[in-house]
Amino acid sequence: MVQLKVSPKPALKQKLILRRPPDAFLELLTKPTSEIESILRRIESHPLFRQLMSMGVVRKVCYRSLAIRKAIKECDMRWLSEFLRKHFEWRPDWRSDLLSQDALKRVDELARKYGVTASQLKRAITLLRRLFAEGEGKQERRQNEPQVDDEEGRDVDLPSASPLYVDLSEDIVAIQRFVELYGISESDFLKFYEGEMSPSELCHRYGCKMTDVMSMLDHIKRVQMHEIFAEASIAPVRSVVASSGEIQFEVIAKASVDASGALSIQFLNEHLYATRYVIDEERLKAFVQSHHNEELNHLINLLRYINRWHSLLGKLVWTVCYHQRRFILTGDEALLKPLPQAEVARELGHHRSHVCRAIRHRGISTPHGKYPLSFLCASKEQVIASIAKRYPHWTDQQISDFIFMMHGCRVPRRTVSYHRSKVRRIGNR
Repeated sequence: MVQLKVSPKPALKQKLILRRPPDAFLELLTKPTSEIESILRRIESHPLFRQLMSMGVVRKVCYRSLAIRKAIKECDMRWLSEFLRKHFEWRPDWRSDLLSQDALKRVDELARKYGVTASQLKRAITLLRRLFAEGEGKQERRQNEPQVDDEEGRDVDLPSASPLYVDLSEDIVAIQRFVELYGISESDFLKFYEGEMSPSELCHRYGCKMTDVMSMLDHIKRVQMHEIFAEASIAPVRSVVASSGEIQFEVIAKASVDASGALSIQFLNEHLYATRYVIDEERLKAFVQSHHNEELNHLINLLRYINRWHSLLGKLVWTVCYHQRRFILTGDEALLKPLPQAEVARELGHHRSHVCRAIRHRGISTPHGKYPLSFLCASKEQVIASIAKRYPHWTDQQISDFIFMMHGCRVPRRTVSYHRSKVRRIGNR
């Protein structure tokens, strides 16, 4: 008798295939600022672009405009007023607590006392301090600076160029909860974030409530407005070309770190990097029905690629500078953090080739000099060589411990020994 052995049918594992981005987007990553500006001038002078603007299909926005900053400030003040009315108005001692010098240090203690979350209380204290600082600043300016009279004879304060600081932690948490609640994929969320997917399409695909989507859009708007540019100045400045050894690169931003460790980024051509083209997907669908042609598809796709290019480059500069803020503060190469391009790409959710193209021939200036972004994306070998040069008497284990204590990166002692030996061999040639 023949016995048949039944075994489970092997399941086919899904294979993730990375789709190559369009060549038009990849080409933008390597173009210098001057070429990007030339492309934008050609786009904005095109009759089809002007028609799209006039019909509201496309809007050009600059996230650093004074009107946007005013709107954000008013939103913060409304939130602060409501928060104080709800939790503090009936407590007689709240002023002495929230306005004390050590309020931020005691934020956990005060949060328990008033029955609010620490993040909310920290935001309220920060806004209160800013409000009082602005009041004192206005009073001082009235005494020391000339004022301008309007047509009705009233005094008008000259606009201040001081940056507006906003705590985005609650917005980010709200966005994360929304994504987890409806199980939205990373690729679809990125499309929605960048305006390539409409609210109705997101609701249809994931069964979201429109009220939840519109609420999340408010949070996204706040994050986008302050993305990268929260500490930049208003006036645009032209980028410059610098060199590091034989490598020439375009300086696109200034980076600095204060004594408290706060990082500040100022793009030299802020108007370019703060500009986005917002596409109304619903109006675009209606427009396509009567004006469908290849030229329209090409123009809309190019606008989307430019938006994505701006976002990627802005996030890239911020991420690299944030990780290397110890080096930016001191200028000491021994404090460089191991930061491979692949790690930066994973953090940004992009392919490594995107990061490689974006950092090519671009750099930043710091109080200690100008550096290409490729230098700041330091390899383990580069970091170990810098530390060994700075502390030649250290053992391999000491260098390994130093990297871990300073940056939280584990580099085995054998890896340190290998790279030190490699550097010595190269130096002896």
